[in-house]
Amino acid sequence: MEKVLNQEEIDAMVRAARGGTGGGQASVHTPTVTPWDIRQAGQIGREQLRAISLLHEAFARNLTHALAAYLRIVFEAALVSAEHLTYREYLQRLPEVTYMCSAKLVPMEVAALLQLDLAVAFPLIDLLLGGEGRGAVEPREVTEIEEQILESIVQIICRELGVAWQALGLEFRFERRQAPAQAQRLMPPEEKTLTLSFEITMPETRGTLNLAVPASCRSTGPTRNPAAGPSRKSRCALVCAPAHFPWR
Repeated sequence: MEKVLNQEEIDAMVRAARGGTGGGQASVHTPTVTPWDIRQAGQIGREQLRAISLLHEAFARNLTHALAAYLRIVFEAALVSAEHLTYREYLQRLPEVTYMCSAKLVPMEVAALLQLDLAVAFPLIDLLLGGEGRGAVEPREVTEIEEQILESIVQIICRELGVAWQALGLEFRFERRQAPAQAQRLMPPEEKTLTLSFEITMPETRGTLNLAVPASCRSTGPTRNPAAGPSRKSRCALVCAPAHFPWR
């Protein structure tokens, strides 16, 4: 004889089919909606940022020794921050009147932008001309002759960046000074960059050195501590990233 289900049994079966329990009140599962900012896509992770910081703290130490010996003064460079910004955001942080130049990342053939505060640039020029490193008081554009004098310092900065990145298979090569209008076109405005800021301290002044590396270099974090020295097999700290990588 067939069993005839009463209404209570039918209701229990419906609740069970919907994910509820057979004997109690049906549980209601409300999905949790979390707001998502598309600008956060591909942000550098905490561990990656720590590895990047270690790499460039070593660069700052090497630059300190190199320029102190070259200039024969007390000179110090220290990493202040490592951030993930668009190129537009990076440019907006720079002073209107400043010194900027581009460096080519070889063999990738992409450009990075380096900026040096005039509060540091002019004292460096003064030192190289035999002065005491006081420099200009009022901000003004660097002349062509001063640009050529300052280039020797920028070459040392690029050389030490190349030493820090040599285990990654990348080399920094100084290209040219960039006027503000030229710097605007160096990368697309929304290009994601790794932005590094260093504080430069000299006997008579202090200022900032900033570097923006384009998103075509993807940070994945070194496989070993950069302070321990480069390894021939250590090529994972920053690797070439095509446009489809999620970091972009």
